[in-house]
Amino acid sequence: MTVEFTSYDVEERIGEGAFGAVYSGRHKEDGRHVAIRVLHPELTGSKKVKENFSKVMRSISRLHHPNLCKVIEFGEVQDHLAVITEFVEAPTLLQLLGNPPQPLPHVRAIQIAREILKGMNYVHSKMLIHGDLAPGNVFVRGHVDAKIADLGVAGALGFGHETGPGHAVRSLCYISPEHLLEGVANRQMDIYSIGMILYKILAGRMPRALDEITEREVMTAFLRRSLPPIREVNPDIPVWLQDVITSATARNPAERIGTCEEFLNRL
Repeated sequence: MTVEFTSYDVEERIGEGAFGAVYSGRHKEDGRHVAIRVLHPELTGSKKVKENFSKVMRSISRLHHPNLCKVIEFGEVQDHLAVITEFVEAPTLLQLLGNPPQPLPHVRAIQIAREILKGMNYVHSKMLIHGDLAPGNVFVRGHVDAKIADLGVAGALGFGHETGPGHAVRSLCYISPEHLLEGVANRQMDIYSIGMILYKILAGRMPRALDEITEREVMTAFLRRSLPPIREVNPDIPVWLQDVITSATARNPAERIGTCEEFLNRL
C-alpha cells in the first residue's frame, strides 16, 4: 500500500500492530521525527467509527505527560484513518525482554510499572482509558523511563479484538476478563492490563505461553482458571509483590485494585 502525507515524508515501514501498520516519517518543514500509524481500512469504514475516532483522538491529543507518547496529528488520508505521534527511539518492553523472554529484576520491573501507572493515572484523571495496554506498546528509554503508545486507538475503534483476515490480533491475555466476556471498558480494564504486564516482565515467559494466545475460545477457557501466583513462576519475587499482582489481576473487578494511585502506593 502506498501511503502519502502532505506534511510528512514517509521513510519506512517499522511495524505492524493489531490495528494497522506503523511507518517512520519526518515533517517536511522542521524535520521532526514521527511515527505514523495507518489503521486497517476494514476497521474504519463506517461513518460511526470515523466520528468516534475523531472524538476520542481529539481528547487524546490534548494530553501532555512525560510517560505518554504524544499524539501530534490525526485524520483521514486517502480513505485511511491515521495517527501521527512522536517517534520514541527505544525498545518496547516486549523487545527488552528478549527472545526467548527473560524476566527483569524485580526492582527494575517495579520502577517501570510505576512509570506506566503515573502515565495512566493522569489519563484516568481526564476520564479517558487506554484499552489495549501490553508490553508491545510500552517503550522503555534508558533504565526505567517508560512511554505509553497507542493511547485511545482501541476505544476509537470500538474496542474490537480482531482486525480481520490476515492481520494481527490483540494480545488477549492482557485484556481484562470483564471486557473479554461482557465488553465492559473502564479504568479497571487498564489496571488489570498493567498487573498482567508486571506479571509478564517478572515471569519472562508467561505460563502456557499465554501471551501468544489469540483465539477467544481458548482465552475464555483460561479465564475459568486462576493465574498461577508469580512466585510459582519466579520464586525470587517478594511475597508482598505477589500479593499486589494478585490483587491487580483479580478476575472480579470488585476485588481488584481500584485506581492507579492505589496501585502506585502499594508498589
